[in-house]
Amino acid sequence: MADADIILATLDEVTGRIGDPTPQVYERLFAEHPDLEPLFFMDSDGGVRGSMLQQCFECIIDAVGDKTLAKTILTSECDRHQGYDVPADTFWMFFTTIRDTFRDLLGTEWSASMEREWEGLLSELRATRTPERATQAA
Repeated sequence: MADADIILATLDEVTGRIGDPTPQVYERLFAEHPDLEPLFFMDSDGGVRGSMLQQCFECIIDAVGDKTLAKTILTSECDRHQGYDVPADTFWMFFTTIRDTFRDLLGTEWSASMEREWEGLLSELRATRTPERATQAA
């Protein structure tokens, strides 16, 4: 289980330093997966992107806390995104994009404990996939 204090401190540090990290997260996402950018053609003001990232943060907070909603939300959202032709592995990879963006934003302040706990969190999130979804995403 990922250390909640470290994960939450990372979220606080990033948002305290730059405010809303939505532009940076999606810049990285689109650089790594340019095929995804056209899916946001109607999101002219970034509201959809911001809402999606906020929901990811809520799932992260739940995953390191009560674990009451993240699995249900993520499973449902993964299915919904497949309707937009977003493969399951790409859906789950978004959390890696968040971590990598945060690592870049924090630079030398990114610690070995942050890396370890975020990797643990990513492993936990990947484990929320049902076996058939995990097979589809492989």
